[in-house]
Amino acid sequence: MFPAPFEALSAAVPHAVGHATSAALVPVAPQAWTGKTMTRSYGLATTVSTRVMAVSGGTSVEVTVGAELDTSSIVILVVLLVVFWPVALVLGYLGYDDFTKRRAYAMHMVWQNLAAAAGTQPSMYGVSAPPRGPAGFGGGFG
Repeated sequence: MFPAPFEALSAAVPHAVGHATSAALVPVAPQAWTGKTMTRSYGLATTVSTRVMAVSGGTSVEVTVGAELDTSSIVILVVLLVVFWPVALVLGYLGYDDFTKRRAYAMHMVWQNLAAAAGTQPSMYGVSAPPRGPAGFGGGFG
């Protein structure tokens, strides 16, 4: 949650998320955007969806970063699983590891950009927020 005006922060969200992830965001609902990057790494394209909500005491921003595997990568992975399964396992792990690193960096940049737009002091991974869910669950990058 950001202690910032809803209108100001909702205007800054598409730019901040697009700048951090290189995704072209399109509006899908009032104060909600989604997009996908054109660059791929290990056949994975990054998908981003974001939503801004006015809450008591400020503005809440929800950002979700996911991955989309293209069809040619699925075919190559299946062929490698049948013929060279150790190579398929290594490539699968490398793709997953690369995506999680890029996702963490993108989320860090999103929260830094939004904190600057809101005029708040960013913490190590963005704006400090209470953890979601029970202890030990729900942390990390949504």
